[in-house]
Amino acid sequence: MSITSIIQKVALQIGAVVLLEPEYKLVGHITFKNGKRSVFSYAKLNINGLASAELVKDKAYSNFFLKQLGYRVTEGKTFFTDQLCAKIAHPRNIHDGFNYAQSIGFPVIVKPLNLSQGILVTKVYNQAEYYDV
Repeated sequence: MSITSIIQKVALQIGAVVLLEPEYKLVGHITFKNGKRSVFSYAKLNINGLASAELVKDKAYSNFFLKQLGYRVTEGKTFFTDQLCAKIAHPRNIHDGFNYAQSIGFPVIVKPLNLSQGILVTKVYNQAEYYDV
């Protein structure tokens, strides 16, 4: 039984509601009967803020939860290296990213998932620039 399914089972027993990120089902937030919320990330509960800190570092997870809470967020998807694609359930590689960019139309903004504060955020106008980034 996964940690997520254990959290869902316990939440049901105590009358709490769990909102899971739908693609990987590893990150979520719990709304308790009293209205308080707590997040979890993988097996980390938000006892000391660790789960929240991890959640906000991931752009895709952050966008999902902010949108669920009624905030406007940017459109986008995440794409991964071939090495990471081999390890995850729903892989999308750099070539899928290019196809997505074509489908929404250039220019697009490319952001690395593992960096912050605008480092290496780039506006690309065509295929050559996309693959250079």
